[in-house]
Amino acid sequence: MPILQCSSPDGFSKEIDLAEVGEVSVGRSPDNTLTEGGHALSRRHSLVIHADGITVVRDMNSSNGTFLNGEEVHRPRILSHGDVVTCGELSMTFYSD
Repeated sequence: MPILQCSSPDGFSKEIDLAEVGEVSVGRSPDNTLTEGGHALSRRHSLVIHADGITVVRDMNSSNGTFLNGEEVHRPRILSHGDVVTCGELSMTFYSD
């Protein structure tokens, strides 16, 4: 089961079952799945998409970037077990079977 374990320095913590939701949007806009991450988030910052057994992170042309294991994401990237995606102050660790 693909899981995103999300946290931020302000104490926010949430576990998301990607098989159940399919897509997680990150950004300041209240219509996103996750809005935690501080002022460094763009309105539509990034997407984590799970489909057909593959999970991908995509930056949505954010101002401050989306990072995968410390490297900026410039194109959609497939996630592997233990990968860490960072958007502003929000950290999301990917766990797979």
